[in-house]
Amino acid sequence: MQSLVYHNLYDFTSNLKPVTDTFFLVQTGLDWLNVYPQGMEKIVTYVKERYNNMPMFITKNGYGMVDKPNVPIQEVINDSKRVKYLAGYLDALIVAMKKGADVRGYFVWSLIDNFEWAVGYTSRFGLHHVDYETSKSLKLLAIWYKNFIVEHYKTKYENADNVSVHPVAYS
Repeated sequence: MQSLVYHNLYDFTSNLKPVTDTFFLVQTGLDWLNVYPQGMEKIVTYVKERYNNMPMFITKNGYGMVDKPNVPIQEVINDSKRVKYLAGYLDALIVAMKKGADVRGYFVWSLIDNFEWAVGYTSRFGLHHVDYETSKSLKLLAIWYKNFIVEHYKTKYENADNVSVHPVAYS
């Protein structure tokens, strides 16, 4: 599947030439979902140039994992692959924004593990792990994402008057 996807990826900013860098092009365990963070920068830059920098909202960007019911909860919530995924995609998005792309919002997929129409409860995309019979648990990705938002908020507003940072407290 990886080679099939690789040969069908195109660099939209270079007249549809095949992509030559395979950095981070990996599968996630879901046959339709591959990881290619540079694609975020490339497609956002393409949309900026093609549509006269129309304001954009990025929605449902996330890394899904196949549910493994017999895996210990600590292994499930220590989702370091998903942290690496989101860091790569957000870095690529920042590159596009520094090039002038008018990105007004970014929404990770999704707040909690939930029912996905195509696969039911067998894949998990949430920032929180949901044990559908008992409770939910905060994943490492949720903590990382909260810290990312707080740090970028501080950087953006550190010199602004009357702005205070109140990070969400997780218990």
